[in-house]
Amino acid sequence: MHLKILLPYLLLLYSTIGIAQEFKLGAVTADELHEKAHPQYPDAAAAILYKKGTTTFEVRSAMGWITITEVVVRLKIYNKLGYDSATIQIPYYDWNSIQEEVVISDAYTYNILGGNIEKTKLEEEGIFIEEITERSKVKKLVMPNIKEGSVIEYKYIIKSPRIGLLPAWYFQYDIPAKTIAYDVWLPQFLVYNRILNQSGANIAEERDTRKKEISFGIYTTVYSETAKFYKAENVPPYKEESYVDNILNYLPFVKHELSGYKSLRGLKREYATNWSSIAMLLENDVTFGGQLRHTEYFKKDIDSLFATDNVGDNKLTAIYNYVKNRMTWNESYGYDCIMGTEYAYENKTGNVGEINLMLVAMLRYAGYNAYPVLLSTRSNGIATFQSLQSYNYVVVGLESIGRLTLLDATSKESPPGLLPIRALNGYGRMIKNEYETKQVSLVPTVTSTDNITVVANLSADGNITGQARKQYAKYNAYRFRRTHLAENEDTRIAEIETNLNNIELFDYKLTGKEEYANPVVERFSFESTMATDVIGNKIYLSPMLFYTVTENPFTEENRVYPIDFGYPRSDRFSISITIPDGYILETLPESARLVLEDGICTFNFNVAQKGRQIQIVVLYGINTASIQPKHYQKLKVFFSDMIKKQNEKIVLKKI
Repeated sequence: MHLKILLPYLLLLYSTIGIAQEFKLGAVTADELHEKAHPQYPDAAAAILYKKGTTTFEVRSAMGWITITEVVVRLKIYNKLGYDSATIQIPYYDWNSIQEEVVISDAYTYNILGGNIEKTKLEEEGIFIEEITERSKVKKLVMPNIKEGSVIEYKYIIKSPRIGLLPAWYFQYDIPAKTIAYDVWLPQFLVYNRILNQSGANIAEERDTRKKEISFGIYTTVYSETAKFYKAENVPPYKEESYVDNILNYLPFVKHELSGYKSLRGLKREYATNWSSIAMLLENDVTFGGQLRHTEYFKKDIDSLFATDNVGDNKLTAIYNYVKNRMTWNESYGYDCIMGTEYAYENKTGNVGEINLMLVAMLRYAGYNAYPVLLSTRSNGIATFQSLQSYNYVVVGLESIGRLTLLDATSKESPPGLLPIRALNGYGRMIKNEYETKQVSLVPTVTSTDNITVVANLSADGNITGQARKQYAKYNAYRFRRTHLAENEDTRIAEIETNLNNIELFDYKLTGKEEYANPVVERFSFESTMATDVIGNKIYLSPMLFYTVTENPFTEENRVYPIDFGYPRSDRFSISITIPDGYILETLPESARLVLEDGICTFNFNVAQKGRQIQIVVLYGINTASIQPKHYQKLKVFFSDMIKKQNEKIVLKKI
């Protein structure tokens, strides 16, 4: 992650730092510049020497409170792999009347030149603004004169009227950090809930108070502020691991959510901190509940849709497909409607809220028990507060006779009951009638499968020819369509040939690619010599042919974070190999069954001879969406044993 903030994850993550007495901008030392490698982590490409944030509050008359978050950073570049750390991205909110201001200052690059310290200022041409969504932008700083050994410093201030959720502050990155600190001064008028996650860093915490005064005309009010000081030192880099959903879910952080407010004039207000009050707020919000009651714009079209002969009783699928086919998602997230469902309907494009709240309204019009389900996407991280500001997405929950079906019309590849993978993230919250809500699991329970059938003939020279069929179902079909639907046939054929150990492929056929409720099926004929070795009068044959797995995906010695597979899955192989005339079977691998504790993973390997045919049936399953780190060592052994069994050879002997 470096100090370059990961944008898909962090529209609310603002790295914030205030100036402490022990640190002074511009006081870069020759020792810091001469340092060739990090003393504890010599492989580090860069390191944070100092990073600290201070958030304070200020009253802007009629505008009310704003937050002022000041950030200073000093960072060391050791080698060219660390150059990315010299590009800083600062996301901020900018929509309608709610605008955040980002001010850059004191941004310099330091180098040693001829024994002297050279200081290069970041000029305006090195500062860029990019639009990310309708509501967010990023200010990008490209630091000048970066070399191996450079030290960079920068300071910025974010002024924000969005006091509901303070900037999340993280204490660990993928590069080591000498000092990471954060101070926040909370006025007595504002009450915040706090979450402090110390996993991965030892965060020291202190408190303080002070008095401040505010003047309005002839009136002066004295109030108190309470400070929290957080500091972590000598923080190691977080460990890069495969199969991680969102690394930010597991890093040490502190977050603050506004739960109550008392105005300078004594007016008190509690914010929605329970789901009933949140549901009431949404129900009365014109951008949410108001859109669910707005139906006139689509009634004529839906009535015409129902009048067609091919709809029959399957109105659910008809409405769902109608919305998917009519609407184009503009790639903007959000659970509310920016332009409104009617405007989106007429223009045939909209954000997540507009498309899926439109779908809720249509399904209700057709008599279904349909409700919005708020969720936080995988890129947004796990929702840490019982707060609307923790959520950035909405899908449709359809209740019928104790069964819940989830729908998302922004994804054209998703049939009913199959959310796009970006939405598979823990739990959502269904907003029902009369301010009732319900927690909804977003983790798939149905297994997604690949079924592979191979009928092959082996010749005496080790050449294998035959036909193969592969069927992708559920999420495997979804991922296939997302990845390969737009590819031409020649590109797909080349991919298969490369992935299957350079087989020669012909007679390729693909069916079901746009029948989203059904599996995708690939068929092809093949020829290969890569699965056999002919040595003397013997043929050595890999039982699973070119589908044999040879490398363990889990090679780290230890595991810190959960292993995320997204959804349960299984692969079934049915392989029939006819051996050549003049050969007999000398060695056949034994059948085997492997089970990781509690059935988390299973592997069944069955092989038998029937006449001149060798029949192999293999079933491999990951029966959960996520595996905790405590199972990692056994998981690694499971994969190692599974791969070893796959690579045992069938030995044929010439008569």
